[in-house]
Amino acid sequence: MILYTGSGKGKTTASLGLALRSLGHNMKVAVIQFLKGMKDTGEIKAESVLPENFRIFQFGRMVFIENEPPENDIKRSEEALDFARKLVFEDGVDVLILDEINLAISLGMIDGRKVIEFIDSIDRDMIIVLTGRKAPRMLIERADIATEMVELKYVMEGEPRKGIEI
Repeated sequence: MILYTGSGKGKTTASLGLALRSLGHNMKVAVIQFLKGMKDTGEIKAESVLPENFRIFQFGRMVFIENEPPENDIKRSEEALDFARKLVFEDGVDVLILDEINLAISLGMIDGRKVIEFIDSIDRDMIIVLTGRKAPRMLIERADIATEMVELKYVMEGEPRKGIEI
């Protein structure tokens, strides 16, 4: 398992770079985005020009959740984890990216123990990537690779920039 966490920019971007590298080896990649629902992002747009073995599924809304998640957002996160199980055990994928799952766990939207049970049930050859701020220690300890993105400098003025923030 690979884990990207930290307050700095680049966690999703790193996971998508890994996805691109995997596609080059004709692997089947699925990205499940917890807490994200924007349809205007580069990765959503890129899905239509990438091979059909690259798919993104979103289970969030177009709002950023920082505290006290509403019940319907908790339900969406649980549905996302159930959908991940279906993809792994019914559809089969080589690379599974659970984008922002760390934050969903941190916010209490998903039980981290259920995530570990799910990961433990998956064939060890499958590449699993977890992203998001505030990764719980129990996942960091279980990871084969854990990277913390640390913000050294991040200048953003005005609207999100295409290709960088969206």
